[in-house]
Amino acid sequence: MSQIGFNNSSQSFLNLVQTAKNLTQSDQQLSTIDKKQLLDLAQADGETTQEELSFIDLVANPENISTMSDESFNASSFTFNMEYLPEELNTSQSNLENKPTQMPMTATRRADSQELTSPFDKVGTIQDPSLNLAAAFDNNTEEQLVTTIRQDPILTNNPALTTSVDVFLRSLETNGIPDKECCVYLKELLNRQPPISPSNLITCLNRLSTMVNTEYVNYSQSESKGSRENISSLELVRSGLHDIAVPSDIGQYGTNTCSGTTIQSQLAIRNPVEYLSMLDNLAQNRPYTTLGINGSDGGVSINPNWRFNQSGNSEERTISSRIMQGAIMDYTNGATVQDTTGNISRPRVSNLGTLAGRDGGRLPVQNVELMENLFDQDLTTTNPIMTGLSALSLATNRGAYRELERNNPSPSNPIAVSMKYGGGMGSLHFVNVVGINNIDNTVEILNPHGRRETIPQDIFRRSLVSSTVPQR
Repeated sequence: MSQIGFNNSSQSFLNLVQTAKNLTQSDQQLSTIDKKQLLDLAQADGETTQEELSFIDLVANPENISTMSDESFNASSFTFNMEYLPEELNTSQSNLENKPTQMPMTATRRADSQELTSPFDKVGTIQDPSLNLAAAFDNNTEEQLVTTIRQDPILTNNPALTTSVDVFLRSLETNGIPDKECCVYLKELLNRQPPISPSNLITCLNRLSTMVNTEYVNYSQSESKGSRENISSLELVRSGLHDIAVPSDIGQYGTNTCSGTTIQSQLAIRNPVEYLSMLDNLAQNRPYTTLGINGSDGGVSINPNWRFNQSGNSEERTISSRIMQGAIMDYTNGATVQDTTGNISRPRVSNLGTLAGRDGGRLPVQNVELMENLFDQDLTTTNPIMTGLSALSLATNRGAYRELERNNPSPSNPIAVSMKYGGGMGSLHFVNVVGINNIDNTVEILNPHGRRETIPQDIFRRSLVSSTVPQR
């Protein structure tokens, strides 16, 4: 019989074990809803460890439930049987690529097996944010979700925010029933980490309520094929709400837009109000003017880029990601952006923007210019030439990591970096760093494939190419 030992005396782990004991004490079993409660508890501190995920998977084993019921059970040091993993409850990372979600959701998608494969799989961990979204969708009715939203503590003594929530919920109704998927994301939005201020929540919800009733023309369709159809305003609202509620779930999927997706998710984290403003303007085929730098009068103009294939089966991105990534890549690349119909490089085409190339973004300096204007910061990149020469590469790696560490990346302060994600310079990849843990010696990143990853510091240091940080 295969067994695994748990030795963890941290308060968060002890609380998780005690909650599991309480949930299984009466009927000696763990339901799907019980498991969702444990997952929520494990993520309450903003980070779920592999040990916590393993415990939650294995606690469904009747023998392990019996182990916890024993009077001599020590919650900080115990052994579980590994041989029983119920198919319907198993969420271990190794099972993700073989267990597609059967949910009718449009703004979140499970990463495919290729995207869940990382060169750091054997030494790091991967978290898929869509798991919790799927569980919330599958295990709640619209009425339950609305009740939870209206009872959220953030609405207490805040009538203006309560009104904005109610107006938005009503705008989502069909035959008196609000859109369930939007309710899932709204629940996440109200409790997002890092949190959004009540005043900014009101601004976001008011914008979304307006967007529900806005007509959006699908300019990605050729006029030669007749009149263009509209983009579903509800689908656009779903995906935009999803992006600001769960920025770590924003994904590039099968397209080469890692730098654009990294900027997109960082904007959703840092300034959700401007994120929705940019999305709304671009979707209406209007240029978006950035905030500028240090209070200057306006910034740069980002034009819509409709050169994506919305109807093709190869396009897995949500409508908001297609619109945002296309425009960002068009601005930063200058010569080529993304064409998901063939994923090939082509020259600029008139005023419709550009088609996509094979490079997921140009040199960091072009990304820096856009990020400065989007985030109202003076930024610099530690290694603008991204050299592959060994001696210089080693020196710049050290400098990039020192600057990264000095700027204290966190969930509320994501730092964009480029790194070698695999072997050779051809595997250059852009990600956001959201944490450095000097106790566990790990670095946490938001991978633009729509997932969180934890990588050992020594491996991350060797892989790091450049970091984009505020100027001193």
